[in-house]
Amino acid sequence: MYKKFIKKVDKYEAGKPIEDVAREYGLEPDSILKLASNENPLGTSPKVVEALKNAVEEVFLYPDAACYELKHKISEKYGIPVEELVIGNGSDHIIRMIAIATLGPGDTAVTSQATFVRYKHATLLTGAEILEVPHKNWHYDLEAVANAIDETTRLIWLACPNNPTGTIFSSNEFEKFMSKVPSHVWVVLDQAYYEFAINDPEADFPDGMAYYKSRGYPNLIVMRTMAKAYGIAGLRVGWMAAPAWFVDIVERIRGPFDVSRLAQVAAVAALEDDEFVEKTVELVLNEKKWLYRKLDELGIHYIKSYTNFIFMRTGFDGRKLFEAMQRRGVIVRPIFADWVRVTVGRREDNERFVKVFEEVRKELEKENKTLHSEGAWV
Repeated sequence: MYKKFIKKVDKYEAGKPIEDVAREYGLEPDSILKLASNENPLGTSPKVVEALKNAVEEVFLYPDAACYELKHKISEKYGIPVEELVIGNGSDHIIRMIAIATLGPGDTAVTSQATFVRYKHATLLTGAEILEVPHKNWHYDLEAVANAIDETTRLIWLACPNNPTGTIFSSNEFEKFMSKVPSHVWVVLDQAYYEFAINDPEADFPDGMAYYKSRGYPNLIVMRTMAKAYGIAGLRVGWMAAPAWFVDIVERIRGPFDVSRLAQVAAVAALEDDEFVEKTVELVLNEKKWLYRKLDELGIHYIKSYTNFIFMRTGFDGRKLFEAMQRRGVIVRPIFADWVRVTVGRREDNERFVKVFEEVRKELEKENKTLHSEGAWV
């Protein structure tokens, strides 16, 4: 026997690992370029590597269940009281804990149609229902989200910048939205790609932590991750800021050793290396512009991104493109129909992506010439 509503949840399909592609296509792992999971193009901070080397002989010890040092480092860096912080085994863990703490059968959470699928999964796993409001040209339609709130609504999931589209909503839009949300409805603002947006001079972007610290919205929860700009995706560290009384509830859900000893050590070291994060952001912003120019030359439609990836429409079935590029050792992420998501890499990575994409496009155009004439592709 099992809870029947679990069957509503699709299995999550993560970005294809390098090892799987190497085995499947007989390629050398070192020859494969992964641009599917928005990992840091510069790898990991040298300070993190050194800290891990010094800590590796302590892996026989259980981790600090309270994440004391990491919480205090985040508190010091962002000005959030320690008692208002929760550390999780990645942002996905934080999302699940929030859902467990707030939702149950008969409740509803609201989000956008084109956003991070784990909001839906976490909601459905509690027995609650998810309402996905249609997007507006791949952006959150915050007015429609607000209008969707009813007596069953307990929680709203927002991603800004959004994954997989890379879009944002403005500070003004966010403030108007929050003015319409009842105080008993939680608003979760997931800012996994915060560092890229806040440093983009073209971004009119709501800084969730600034709003949180202003204490103007007592129903606001803000999430961050160490996976992207900080470069420790493989160690899984995410965190959230929320009212102390709600943190107390979430801490009753969190397991005592969910965040490993090495993950905590790495996260503290990562937070101390501002130079690495600055280099990462600078590279991404510059290389994104280079990729835009190349995609313009190729006549490929894309959505302006405030993240470290680009959401683009290829004109071909996304999975066919994905498979054809994998055979040539480049991994991208098929998302929807003929849309794929591509991580911004270093210049040599981006040049290789463009070269392989051009090869694959010619191959698919030749194979599917009849299909195009029949209008079977959209």
